[in-house]
Amino acid sequence: MKTLPPEIWLSVLDAVPRKELRRCLSVCGVWHDKVIKRIFHTVHLYFGVWPEEYGSGAASFVCRSHEILAYISSNPSFASTIENIVIHSCSNRLGIFEATLSTALENLPQLLSFEWHSSDYLPITEDILGVLFTSCPQLRHLGLPNLRAGHVYEAFKQLQSISMTRSDYKAQDFASKTFSSVVNSDTFNKTGLRRIQLSHWSLHVAPGVGSPFTHLQELIFTSTDDTDPGDLESILQHTAHLESLELHDIREMDIGSLLGYLVQSLPSLTSLMLSGYIFDPFPGDFENIRAFIKSHSHMKRLCINIPIEWKYIDIFMPAIHGMTQLEALGLIGITMNDEGDIIPSTTEDFTSAIESIPRSIQALMLGTMLSSHERLIQDLSTLPSLEFLHILKSLDDIDATEYSLPSPQVLAHKIPHLAMIGLGDDICDVIHGSDGKTELYHWTLFKRRTRVSGDFDMAHAGWLLCNHDFVLSNEGF
Repeated sequence: MKTLPPEIWLSVLDAVPRKELRRCLSVCGVWHDKVIKRIFHTVHLYFGVWPEEYGSGAASFVCRSHEILAYISSNPSFASTIENIVIHSCSNRLGIFEATLSTALENLPQLLSFEWHSSDYLPITEDILGVLFTSCPQLRHLGLPNLRAGHVYEAFKQLQSISMTRSDYKAQDFASKTFSSVVNSDTFNKTGLRRIQLSHWSLHVAPGVGSPFTHLQELIFTSTDDTDPGDLESILQHTAHLESLELHDIREMDIGSLLGYLVQSLPSLTSLMLSGYIFDPFPGDFENIRAFIKSHSHMKRLCINIPIEWKYIDIFMPAIHGMTQLEALGLIGITMNDEGDIIPSTTEDFTSAIESIPRSIQALMLGTMLSSHERLIQDLSTLPSLEFLHILKSLDDIDATEYSLPSPQVLAHKIPHLAMIGLGDDICDVIHGSDGKTELYHWTLFKRRTRVSGDFDMAHAGWLLCNHDFVLSNEGF
């Protein structure tokens, strides 16, 4: 086994569910060394006092985080397995966590990614950022939740990915100015940038700012009430090589016109996600959507996380059916009466759309209000590649308590090739035993509310489930 190439080991371990990986540690010394790199490739650290809404397990995660930091500091061999650090903060003060984290970072010269997610103002200090700069020369991704430290991005010239996420909605003007100053800086590595995430602040960019986006491959943008679609288009016109685009909390944008613009401007796009509020269509909107889909039939992932009436979805679903390489799809379908009220959907409302889903689909997210899911499950069971299914419980501001979801046991039984199920806020892994028995492992409340896309064995599942600007749920703060 020692002679197997590393890429073969990686392929084997990637196929092992995370629930089973720890059991592989005790097989032998060779397996232990390989598996531990897989388990601790990414480390999540938690600190602070978490609200009750996050469940009872938060304290144990915090204690475990301090133990991991101490072990990183004392064991260079263990430290060498870690490439990504994700920190979840629920505190305005660092305390002892700052010292233990700084010491641990000094033992991580190979670190590639560092993210800090916070429910409040950024508690990260200049000392920690200084340690990152001096001790982690290979850092390629940096994510911070507040642009008060915007100059930091200029210091890390080797960065290929940056995340500028915020929870402070009162500093939009400051955030915009900081972003402009960063990308216009002579010291900022513009040509090396491949991914940008900009969240919850207005996108007022100065003329000529588009140049940093020339080589961009992935853009994630969450808008605010005063987002100007013209600003977004001014950036997109410089992103001819863009492969993945996510636009969240879309409000006043003309979706149809935007997609019509993308038909010509982003021919290389293979992944698109749109999320927003109920779609009030303009004439020709759905023709533009259909034209976009036809011109991008090579796409791998498509999520329109915007409530749209099923009768309108039927207009562009035949085009989606022709996307033979599509692996992940998200749709929210609704039915409205003549008064404009949302009412339960019937089998006749959604059957045509569901039957048009490509058979290549591996991950599917559906939102709709049904009194019975029997026909829906029957149609979905015919998708041979479906491994992840997420059914949303209700729509925002809609009382859907009377419309229950199917049980995960029923879904696992009637769609036997599922490996993960999401029902409303619940997430569970499906383990099919060699004895024919099926077990469901439900994620804890704390894990669900602090999840990130890298937590999932299936990349498409992480993409669909973590499609709202990040991480710390707004509930509880």
